[in-house]
Amino acid sequence: MPDLRDTIRCHVIGNLPAGTRKRWRVDFVDALELGGTCDPPGLRDRTIRVLRSSTGKVELTTTVHETLHAAIWCLDEPAVKRLADRIGDALYDFSVRRSNTRANRSEVYFLAWTINNVLSVELDDFSLRAVKELALDLARLLGRCGWQRTTVADYVLPLPQLPVLSIKRAVDEYAARRWPIVPAHTRARTGLCSCNDPHCPTPGFHTRVPLNNATCDRRRLGAWWRKWPTANPWLVLGGAAGLICIEARGPEAAELFGAWQSVYRSKASPFSATWNGSTNVYLYSTNETHDFRGDIELEGDIHLLSTGCGTALPPSALSSDVGPRLTWQLDGLPDDRRERPPTLPDWLAAKAQTIITQDPGAASVAAPCSQYEGTH
Repeated sequence: MPDLRDTIRCHVIGNLPAGTRKRWRVDFVDALELGGTCDPPGLRDRTIRVLRSSTGKVELTTTVHETLHAAIWCLDEPAVKRLADRIGDALYDFSVRRSNTRANRSEVYFLAWTINNVLSVELDDFSLRAVKELALDLARLLGRCGWQRTTVADYVLPLPQLPVLSIKRAVDEYAARRWPIVPAHTRARTGLCSCNDPHCPTPGFHTRVPLNNATCDRRRLGAWWRKWPTANPWLVLGGAAGLICIEARGPEAAELFGAWQSVYRSKASPFSATWNGSTNVYLYSTNETHDFRGDIELEGDIHLLSTGCGTALPPSALSSDVGPRLTWQLDGLPDDRRERPPTLPDWLAAKAQTIITQDPGAASVAAPCSQYEGTH
């Protein structure tokens, strides 16, 4: 049976910090002193070479290692090794192995999503767009070599070490998008809320300051997160933000919402994030015809949240010391910060309006959290 690596014609875009579009050819060779090498960016015919006889995790890590050298030539060897090892560990933990068939598109997206999660935390000095492009380059290369999951069910395992963004970077990103946010509590592995109330009814799911204190001001946000560095970022909905959130709470709800989107043939995709595929968060914009308030349960654990409510944003954690974390889906947050989520579709607005008409008390708003401000 022929080796996929005999026919590979994959190019890797490199020199990420300078923003230039240099390319390297990837060759798998039979003889090499080291496990892999990468030509410097100054050469005309730049080539990444990987020893063909290497197998398993060593082959995976070596391929990633040399590709990272090409993409970020200024990064020193220890930093590249640490990054490659973490990416290799993450992929191997998801049962990613090399087969003799090329990975399909969904598998390549899964590889890119996993790689992007690691890179976004480690490469804090690079733009999200540059990191995403590097993750896609790596994923396409690995996919063409046959790297893919052998157990697809592993996709839903917790990801305690793979937040898409560091908290500091996430807060800066949301401030740049003019999204008003507040810090929220976290929950310890024991289940105790960081508000220290043993009888807290919503451990880890209420804010440290009132929702009406939400801001985009970097100085104020910086002061909050210096005081509470592990606080979850929460988006305050409605009002000036003009945003509405759909929460599909649980795998069945996420599947049902996906079916709705197919039936109603939604053209525009909302900004979307996920808790490991088990619960999904979708952001839409409001318009002048929408007058929703509070939390409206549409059907089967699908909730519409609007004015008077907040929702967690990545990288919020279910608890402060163990995963999973909320992560943006690969295409869930556009690179252009000026782009807003699509307007709430008419069919979704009609569902919510029907529920309110039938039961005016259907919408509920969480109690304000002002009693917690300044106490911890």
